[in-house]
Order: sequence, then C-alpha cells, then structure tokens
Amino acid sequence: MPTLDQDGPTRVLAPVRPSSERPDRVAPWRRPGVLLFAAAAALYLAGGLWLSLSADSVMSDALSRTANGYYPVFSRDPHLAAIGFVWNPLPSLVELPMLLLTPLWGAIANHGVAAIVQSALFMAGAVYQVQRSMDALGVGRRVGWVLTALFALHPEIAYYGMNGMSEASYLFFLLLAVHQLIRWITSGRSNSLAAAGLALGAAYLTRYESVAAGLAATVAVALISYARADGSRAFRWATARADAVVLATPFVFSVTTWALTSWLIVGSPFAQFTSVNGNTAQTKLASAGINAIVGQPGGALSYLLHQSWVLQPFGIVLIVAAVVRCWYRRDPVLLAPVSVLAGAYGFSVLALLAGQTFGWLRFSITIVPLVVFAGAILLRPAPARSVLGDRVDARVAAVVVVVLLGVALPAAAHGMLNPGLAREESYFLTGIFAPDRASKEQKQVRHRYEQDRTLAGWLDRQHLPEGAVLLDAAVGYDVVLSSERPRQFAITPDRDFPLLLGDPGAHGVRYLVTRPVATGAPADAISDAYPDLARNPSFELVRVEPNRGDLPAWHVYAVR
Repeated sequence: MPTLDQDGPTRVLAPVRPSSERPDRVAPWRRPGVLLFAAAAALYLAGGLWLSLSADSVMSDALSRTANGYYPVFSRDPHLAAIGFVWNPLPSLVELPMLLLTPLWGAIANHGVAAIVQSALFMAGAVYQVQRSMDALGVGRRVGWVLTALFALHPEIAYYGMNGMSEASYLFFLLLAVHQLIRWITSGRSNSLAAAGLALGAAYLTRYESVAAGLAATVAVALISYARADGSRAFRWATARADAVVLATPFVFSVTTWALTSWLIVGSPFAQFTSVNGNTAQTKLASAGINAIVGQPGGALSYLLHQSWVLQPFGIVLIVAAVVRCWYRRDPVLLAPVSVLAGAYGFSVLALLAGQTFGWLRFSITIVPLVVFAGAILLRPAPARSVLGDRVDARVAAVVVVVLLGVALPAAAHGMLNPGLAREESYFLTGIFAPDRASKEQKQVRHRYEQDRTLAGWLDRQHLPEGAVLLDAAVGYDVVLSSERPRQFAITPDRDFPLLLGDPGAHGVRYLVTRPVATGAPADAISDAYPDLARNPSFELVRVEPNRGDLPAWHVYAVR
C-alpha cells in the first residue's frame, strides 16, 4: 500500500516493491538468473560431452529417444508418427532440430550429443526455476543461492543433466509448476495458476508419472482455494472448482490429445502399457530379476525408501519439520512442492508395489528438490502474527539446514555406485570412477555401442538399396544412428515393415539383422517372427559382429 510522509506536507509515496519485482536495468545476459542458467548448462554440457565422447558412456534410453527423433527425418519412410508412442514425445521433439545437423557430425546422433544438449539445457532450466522459487519464498538472496547450488550440484541431478535422459525435462516442467504454484499461493494471481497447468501438461508429454503430480496439484489447489475464500460454503466450493479447472484444463488436454493420437495411429491410447516394447511387457519379462533385488526384508516399499535415503539422508527430518512449521503458521505454501513432487514420487511408489517398474534410483529423483524446498520453507521468514515466531536465530537455522542438505552430496555420490540401490547408475559409472571394483559387465558396458558402429560401417560399404536391411529399431537404434545410409534399413516404425517381415525375399530385403535373445529381455521383431532363423533354409548366417560389449553380438542373415 502507499505510505505517508509524516515529516512534512502529506504526500503519497510510491510503494516499495521487492527487489525481485523491480525493473532490472542491466543487460539481459548479465542478469543473475541468466548467468546461473548459462553456468549450469555449461557444467552439464561439458560433463555430458566428456562422458559420451571420452568415456564412451551413454545410457541406452537416451540414445533410444534420440533415435525416435531421428526416424521422422532420416528413415526410408519419414513421417511424424515414426517418433513412436511407447515413450512420451517431448524430449525427442526437442532433439529433432539438432539432429538435422547429423550429416555434418555423426556424433550428434550416434554418441547422443543431441540428447546431452537437451538434458543440459532442461536441467539448467530446472536449476533456474529452483532459484526463482527461493526468491518467491523470500528466504534471502545468499541462502537462496546456496540452496540452489545444493540442488544443482547434487550428484543425481548433475548426472541426469549430463546423460541425455528424460529426467531433466521432467524435472524442469515439474519445478516450473512448483514455482508458479508458489506464486499463486503467495499472490493469488490466476495467471500463475494457468502457467502451472501448462507446465504440468508439458510434463506429461515428457513422463507418464506426471499424471500423479497433476492430480495431486489439482486437489491441493482446490483445498487451498476453498480454505481462503470468503462467503458461503457454496461460493467457496464454486471458487475452488473454478481454480481447479484453471489448473487442470491444460493438463487434461495434454493427456487426452496424446492418448487420442496414439489410439488413432497405433490402436492403443497408452502404448507404454500395451506394446511389446512398453514398460509393462519389459517389467513382466524381468520380474524375477527385479524381485530378487527389490524383495529384501520389508519389501518394495522398504527398498524405495532406502533409495530415497541415499539421495537425501536427512530428507524425512526436513520434511516433517517443514510440515510442523507450516501447520503452526497456517501457511499452505508447502503444498506447492509436496503436491507436485511428492505426487510424482507417489506414482513411483505405487508402480513399484504393483510390479510395473524396474525400481531404478532415478524414479525417486523428485525427492531431491522436494527436500530442498522443505529446507527453504523452514528458513522462510515468519509473518508478524505467526504462532511460533522466530525464536531460533535465523543464521543458526540456515547453517543447520545447509549442513543437512550438504550431507546429501557425498552420500548420493557414494550411493550411486551401489549396485543394490543404484542399479543403472552404478552399472554405467563404476567402470569409470571405480574401475578397481567394477564387474566384468560394468567394464564391458563402455564398449556397448562399438559393434553397432562397426556393423553400420560394414553395411554402408555394401552400397545397398533402400529397405535392404531388416532391423527392429527398438534394439538396433544405434546401428541406424551410426549409418551414413540410414535409408538402407527397413525398421519397425516404417509403415510397410510388417509386409517386409512377412516375406523378406519378395520385397527386396537382402539381410536380416538380429541378436540372440538375452535373459529377461524381449525378443526383437525378427527373432519373434523367425524363432528358428539359424535353421531356416531361406536364410544364411553371413556375419557375427566382433563384440567387446555387454550385449549379445549382432548376427547378420542373408536372404537366399
């Protein structure tokens, strides 16, 4: 509100705005937020390029999503639906413009450089959203930047900012939603509520777990709106419904549009759960191995909580303390990160209990920012009428929170090399950072893609016509990405693939490329169609690819 000058003639003074709302006169590229984003992006990009180009370490899911963005442009049957419907499309769509440069530098595709750029930029954006949220919470500039750094440098966050996976884009949109919900709670601006809904809608196009975040956030918005509205009960419920609709509409539109598109093109609204390459089919095949690891004393829930403890050892302490503090303050702001981040985490819990997930450590990644937000809310200045007040010196409280959050960095770094709890991370990282205790497979994984690239080179040298090589793209994606002649492949996204698979010889196919079926892995389309391929007189084994990697060698069969 305007203030009055009491020392002279009465005059209205301009309201004093918080520093975060004052016009910034410095050049855009010199603003702290822009510099933070640039520094984080540079850090993650440099680390990712080192992992890929020097250590030859690229996670398979990252390359697979890169391939999904590659097929709509470079395959023999280019069409947008080739992006696939098993995995959400947004990360692949973001990579697509960079993939257009693949003819100039093949590593953009076959070494996952496009994926690394995508994850580095999205995770840098996530860091920026955390910093903006710290400012919105009013924790103070210095404390806010320290908490932001503890998020940005957390080993799990840094690794997934570097490795090209979808966790970065997933976190970016979730944290954008959290920031906008915090602004809505503290200011009541409906445009922030709409922005949160758009962020959750985009999050769904990145990861299916966002469904739980969207539902939980909608419930939280309705409860907050009802609690703080004035008037009759009917009016309060109407206000709550209106605010919930503002948040949910973009999210529901995103879910519905993607489901309808999938249903019209592939015949299933949720291909991840019905496709042979989807999550449900893969976890069913690998259930024995998953249960052997997850089925420890206490079961799946205990296993997942143990993973969360590795990521944030004092997480439960900070979350409980934040809940108590907000309860006594009658402050609903904690519901912003809890509804979105804990909602997404809850999806992982339910999926693991239902046997629908592998129980990877990265499925608990939302715990990291959730605990950082809990620490920030503990340090948030109390209003003058607070029930508890601020009896503890703010500086002491800040030191305690920073120490509790700081412990997570070495704890997570150590835990990520634990093959029992961090099965993916330890598999790819132990051979690099602790080679003396790496298993045979952990050493071999660094050579995983060598046979893909040598096979692609051998096929390229034959100067084959389009569609001469039959290959299941779900397993042979890096062979296609490594080839200078990608149109020589007839792959599963091609609309005529079933026709060629049914009678290869009649349709000009010269080679079938497949590999022996590994334990706990689905058969590729070729092995499934021809289970006795080695004994089939219509085909002749002409090449077994030399292989130092951890996966079975490629077998090439000529069509007689």
